[in-house]
Amino acid sequence: MSFDGRDGLRLSGWLMLPATPPQGTVIALHGCGGLYATAGSRKGELNARHQAMGDMLVDQGYAVLFPDSFTSRGVHEICTQRIGARALGQTERRRDVLASLDWVAAQPWADARKVALLGWSHGGSAVLAATDATRRDVMAEPLRFATAIAFYPGCSAALTSGYRPDTRLTVMIGADVPNGVHPGQGVHAGANPAARAQAYERVRALLRQAFDRPHV
Repeated sequence: MSFDGRDGLRLSGWLMLPATPPQGTVIALHGCGGLYATAGSRKGELNARHQAMGDMLVDQGYAVLFPDSFTSRGVHEICTQRIGARALGQTERRRDVLASLDWVAAQPWADARKVALLGWSHGGSAVLAATDATRRDVMAEPLRFATAIAFYPGCSAALTSGYRPDTRLTVMIGADVPNGVHPGQGVHAGANPAARAQAYERVRALLRQAFDRPHV
């Protein structure tokens, strides 16, 4: 599927809907590696991380929209690009998020009061960028996310800009172990099934709380 973006381009995306009317909608933002698997049997489809989260959310009765900030701009990934040299940054990601929110709110199956934002890594930073009350384009929006969840975002830009969230924000990030504390160990990289299960349960709890609380 596709919809109009804020940069005069057509944004592509991946939409997952439950079998019954959605109890809310989650806009989920990919990281620097993009939305899709690039090799193996899943090539061209949602990668395993996005598929697992999407399946879990749909099982909970939520619609899930994965906007693709890369493909429409001819970009495959930016993980291998130096951060300071990336042509696609949080300004573009923020605009894509706001366009996604507009699109969801216009759908007959959606409740504009029950839309959450979630993202990983570069997408987690986009969660911060799109909920920043110091940004004029964010505050100009008539809609607000019911809640926002950022998995291990880069926080340096938010810390230097005076970031203030315009909604309830939860950041999920593991403990950092710099080499100066434990030389040669660094941080853990790889799957952690127990931590993933805990994170998924927390996401479910946060969404229940956000979507079930009264709106005024």
